[in-house]
Amino acid sequence: MIERLAQDLRSAFPTMKGFSRASLMYMRAFAEAWPDEAFVQQAVGQLPWGHNLVLLTKLKMPEQRLAYARGARATVPRGKFPVRPSNSLAA
Repeated sequence: MIERLAQDLRSAFPTMKGFSRASLMYMRAFAEAWPDEAFVQQAVGQLPWGHNLVLLTKLKMPEQRLAYARGARATVPRGKFPVRPSNSLAA
C-alpha cells in the first residue's frame, strides 16, 4: 500500500522529491512519534528533517527524543547534528 501511495504521489507531483517508500515510512514514523501538533511546531518542527530522522532511528524512548530535540534546537548549529546521541541521553 505504501509503495502504491509513493508511486501515486510521484506521478501527481513529478517535480517534487521525497515521495519514496522509505520517505513515506519515515513520515509515518514521525507522525506516530510526535502526534501533538503544538509540540511539533515548538521543538522538532524547527529541526531539519535529517535531524529528526536521527532522533527517530537512534532514540526509541519518547522522553529521550523530546530532551534531545529541545537540546539540539538550542545548541546544535544547522547541519552539525551528531550522528549518535550523547551517552547522557541514549539508553
